[in-house]
Amino acid sequence: MSMLDKQGKIQVPREVLDGLETVRASGRINMFDARGVTILARSMDHPAAAEWVETHRAEYVTGVFRGFEAEKEVDES
Repeated sequence: MSMLDKQGKIQVPREVLDGLETVRASGRINMFDARGVTILARSMDHPAAAEWVETHRAEYVTGVFRGFEAEKEVDES
């Protein structure tokens, strides 16, 4: 599955999206400062978001421009 959906938004796990939204809403960091975002996400108790930004730098930068959305959940039944 591609990380890009039809609208060009970057799909991330819900936990990552929640962390990124918390950091963004705080207004404490420029979202283009990926390193700062990881530090702030950890300090705000969102380690999954910090880890994702560190390991998906290119997708993160694209998402800052295009937006993020939660991955579609797979029904395992």
